[in-house]
Parts: sequence; C-alpha cells; structure tokens
Amino acid sequence: MDEKKLTNQEIIALMDVYLTELNHRDNGLFIKAFRYFYAVIVVILLPYTPLTPLLENNLFSSYKLFFHICGLIMTFIFGYVLWGYTFRQEAITETYKKTYEKLPLEYRRIPVVEIPHGKFFNHQMTSIVIITMVLILLGINIFLFLTTI
Repeated sequence: MDEKKLTNQEIIALMDVYLTELNHRDNGLFIKAFRYFYAVIVVILLPYTPLTPLLENNLFSSYKLFFHICGLIMTFIFGYVLWGYTFRQEAITETYKKTYEKLPLEYRRIPVVEIPHGKFFNHQMTSIVIITMVLILLGINIFLFLTTI
C-alpha cells in the first residue's frame, strides 16, 4: 500500500490534534490521581480523627483494621487504574513523536537529551509520580496499621 506523503502543514495540523489529546489525557490523569489520592488518605486517616468515639460506639471493635483494609484495596485499585492511564498517555506520546519525526529538521525543536543534564528528564515522569503516590499511600497505611497493633 502506498503511503501518502504529508505536507508540512498537514503534519503540523495532525500534531496539533495529537497534542490536544495529550494535554487532555495529562490533565485528566492528574485530576483523577489527586482526587483518588486524597480519597484514600481520608479513608486511611478516618479512624484517627475526632470521629473515632462515634466509630467505636457504632461499629465493630476492629474498625481500624477495616479502614486499613479498605485503604489497601483502594490503593491497589488506584495504582491499577492510573497505571492504565499512563499507558494510554504513553501511546499518544509515541504517536506524537512518530508524527514529529516526519517534519524536516529545520522545523523540529531541540531534543531534551541534547540539553545539559537533559537525559535525566527524558522519560515518562507520569509513571514516576503515580508510583510515588502509590508508595506513599502504602507507606502511610502500613505505618499506621503497625502502630495500632
């Protein structure tokens, strides 16, 4: 099958569409990440709030364990869902890069790896942020669980 040669204008228009989708996915990812992160924090810390006497009277005796288990389950769901979002984001990023490489050299930007110390920032930062958030939630949950035993 013959591949149609795109003009520079068509490539730039296509890149604009991909960039819009990338921005949409990036914003959506971080909005969901922070909302879910705070929701899990609330679930984990709820037994340690002034509502504790109310919980002790109306719930079963091991209510703190219940909240820790819920926090762990929510953390793993949080990690799984957002990890999937990072793969979708990476797919659109790779598509954008492939389209970008079709541009003539004079229209391309300087790659990050060519800037001093840029090689340290030439990877998917979203994955690092999500992994860090999951580890923080796991750490808080495990620490609080061990202090209540």
